[in-house]
Amino acid sequence: MRIAVLSNHLNALPSLEFLHKQGLLAGIGVSDLKREACLRMKAIAAAHKIPFTVISSKRKTEQITAWIEELKADVVFVVMFTYKIEPELLKLPPHGFINFHPGILPGYRGPVPSFWELRAREPFGGVTAHLMNADYDAGPIAHIEKVPIAPQDTYGAFMNKIAFATLAAVRVMLEKLANPEALKYAEQDELVANYKCAPDGHDLLIDWNKMSGDDIGALVRAANPFWGGAIAFLRGQPMRVLEVAQSPRPAGRDVKPGTILTASPADGITVATHDGRSLRLNLLSVHEGFYSARRLVETFGIKPGESFANPA
Repeated sequence: MRIAVLSNHLNALPSLEFLHKQGLLAGIGVSDLKREACLRMKAIAAAHKIPFTVISSKRKTEQITAWIEELKADVVFVVMFTYKIEPELLKLPPHGFINFHPGILPGYRGPVPSFWELRAREPFGGVTAHLMNADYDAGPIAHIEKVPIAPQDTYGAFMNKIAFATLAAVRVMLEKLANPEALKYAEQDELVANYKCAPDGHDLLIDWNKMSGDDIGALVRAANPFWGGAIAFLRGQPMRVLEVAQSPRPAGRDVKPGTILTASPADGITVATHDGRSLRLNLLSVHEGFYSARRLVETFGIKPGESFANPA
């Protein structure tokens, strides 16, 4: 079995190492985006004398065609590759292109499904191995490797888990590819399919009037570190919230959500939430830099009774 891999992401590294050690890695292809992962893969390819190709967005069809033919690849494994593969290319390898999608399909299609899974407080995320077709993340499924989402998982921490879940899914798919009777694909249920784009500023905004403390905590973890934290506005200025914790102190239903209950160098900042509870802010960033809540209070003179408010 000769396996070619397309990827732009560090999540592919454990799988690349495994495939190389098994003598199965025919070549590595990356996009022409100057990302850390692409540079790391180039170094790995050079160290182990693995064929390495950079795919251009403008010439991807002809480049991928030549790449597959040159490598004589039996299958192409795709791990978070930026460019869409043209339908005519998908049938070139005998076993097609198998995508290791970092989310549970069909409910979490799109480029960053783990963000949405964390934000939605799902009990687990995972990796879905599916045969690629003309539509994004829509091909039939061969295997789902589930990964529990821990209460403290940030996006970055969870993506580390996804990297090793990808390796586990790769191992399963190798077994299935070696035994044609075990390789069965199930069509996705389009009735429950959902495609989500990468989050924008609105998706990252803490809505104090609607979100519970648990919802805010999930958003903060989902936005850390890749999106720089969840967005909150104080005194009309944006700040990023990177870490929070539930406070045992109830705010009460009569307190306006977003109201700062405590603000002191000793206690830091606690804020009333929509569900009548309070949330302790631990780590934030503003234009001037990163601050603990206690230091933020000291530096900017934040007072109890001030309120976080959504922009008009």
